[in-house]
Amino acid sequence: MIRLKHPAWLRVKGDKRVYFGFDQAWYSSLWRKKMGSAPTCATAQLIYLNKRDDLGLPYENKDFQTVVNCMNAIWSYVTPLLGPIRSLHRYEFGVSRAVKRAHMRLYHRRLRIRKDKEIPLAEVINFVIDGLQVDCPVAFLSLHGGDVRALQYSHWMIIVAIEGDMVTCYDHGREIVFHLGDWLKSTNRGGGLVYFETMKSRE
Repeated sequence: MIRLKHPAWLRVKGDKRVYFGFDQAWYSSLWRKKMGSAPTCATAQLIYLNKRDDLGLPYENKDFQTVVNCMNAIWSYVTPLLGPIRSLHRYEFGVSRAVKRAHMRLYHRRLRIRKDKEIPLAEVINFVIDGLQVDCPVAFLSLHGGDVRALQYSHWMIIVAIEGDMVTCYDHGREIVFHLGDWLKSTNRGGGLVYFETMKSRE
């Protein structure tokens, strides 16, 4: 199994349990609760990279409230408009804006998965492996969950581990495991994958 080196950095201790990853339900407004998977996912990626490379960004996981504060701050950059963010480019652009004030540059790696252009499962697996091997959380966008019941429509989540084609994701504060191959062969709309490297990680 290939996994992030420090998945615990993305866990949050709540009053009654430990959350695996962050949850868009922590937003205060109903609109943000419904549409906020992309900024929630971006929050996880930026908190992890900030801690890993000591980037000096204002995004930290000290406790539940600091994570919620980060989610609200990042919403200002990774912002759903008329609906959830369905574009890899819009997601990347928003994350880049979230670090621009700190004079920080991120290097994005993107794999778009379209249903009108067949993509081999091996290419998808290798992309995830590449991201995790450089210790970067991989954002996964599923536009249609296909036969994988755990997946929602137009939804983002964080991949933290992979073994074969089986990925472990953090979503809604819990751990989700499914086979990428099952999703790839049954999704009607595809989706994509994104991770970010810093200057430090590229040295």
